Amino acid sequence: MKTTVLMMLCSVMLLPADDTMVRLPGGSFSMGSTLEYTEKPIRTVTLPPFMIGIHEVTYRQWKQTYDYALKRGYTFDNTGTDGGHFLDIEKHEDNEPVAGVSWFDAVKWCNAASEAEGLAPCYYTTAAKRDVYRKGAIQVSPAWVRWEANGYRLPTEAEWEYACRAGTTSRYYWGDSISGAHVWNYANCSGRTHPVGLKHPNAFGIYDMSGNTAEWCFDLYGFYAVKDIVHPKGALSGDYRVVRGGGIADQNNALRSASRNYLAPLTALYDNGFRIVRTVK
Repeated sequence: MKTTVLMMLCSVMLLPADDTMVRLPGGSFSMGSTLEYTEKPIRTVTLPPFMIGIHEVTYRQWKQTYDYALKRGYTFDNTGTDGGHFLDIEKHEDNEPVAGVSWFDAVKWCNAASEAEGLAPCYYTTAAKRDVYRKGAIQVSPAWVRWEANGYRLPTEAEWEYACRAGTTSRYYWGDSISGAHVWNYANCSGRTHPVGLKHPNAFGIYDMSGNTAEWCFDLYGFYAVKDIVHPKGALSGDYRVVRGGGIADQNNALRSASRNYLAPLTALYDNGFRIVRTVK
């Protein structure tokens, strides 16, 4: 499919107020691939501008907000871990991505981080959007989200792929062949996650979009729409949430920009974490 990619790379900059996020311009891109049936069809997706974390949320960031949240009535399924491993590791570092958190944990953490910084939370317990989501395991619907709010949230699957591709149409955001200079996966990770930001970033200046930890997205998992679409937010029903990017236990195919995975939202794995986004005007 032939589309015009409106990335405007020159407009991407680190915001002075928060050098851990990068602002991405709105635009259109070709989402999906023909390699797997779950990635079809390729269609044109158009997104408004947004900001995204240049790193996966680290354990240090997680713990600071987690402690704040517990004092303010939040509950979590898991405490989170400082990275993860599938071989015996003596010690991890707190600048490794947080792992071992469920989708519910990640969504509530985003709300807590928003409140801690005086921003408007995004996730609510009903479509009325009166009660901020702070407790329990609630399958938040797109209609229960204040998409216009300035607080933190998980990326939609479309936002994630747009940010990962950074204007590319290749299998990976650096080309069509796997590169150990860009990813931590089973071949070079020594059985463990690593501190964020050690590999080469993509053209948007975002690190570890492939490998290290896989990342929760907001969307319920489902087949793609067959037509071009503006700002999609996932399936309207389902039991599983989208996971993107692949982790340390994954092989090359799972690290592709278009590769999709899913997990039950209560799942908390040693190589699964998340990164955050914010809506911008």
